[in-house]
Amino acid sequence: MREAEIVAAAWAVLPRLGGLLGDEGPAVGRRLQALLSAEVVDLGGLVELLGAREATRRAMRDELAGVRDALRDGPEYAALAGLAEPAAPILFRCPVCGFAYPVFEVGEPVPASCPEGHGPLVKAG
Repeated sequence: MREAEIVAAAWAVLPRLGGLLGDEGPAVGRRLQALLSAEVVDLGGLVELLGAREATRRAMRDELAGVRDALRDGPEYAALAGLAEPAAPILFRCPVCGFAYPVFEVGEPVPASCPEGHGPLVKAG
């Protein structure tokens, strides 16, 4: 959900504050009106004000119930796949004796030749 949707829900809750909060409604309404009327809406203050009471939390949840969370439901967001297995090392082998040298990181240097002197190592697989 975006800031505009939260602000729209707060505007929808504003006229209902008297019924939701009783005697506390007018004071909370004035604070909410001031937050919503500001040139730049203080979203943190808005969430703090409306989240402080169960009745306003429930009202905001009801207002936002049909709003899609674009940050998490869209194709741009993908949950982590979980635990990943390490990638298999790349092996360089001696074609004569079978000596294998594993490479675990990109750019890791590979010996120029077999330690037994059989010549250069060849990438396996």
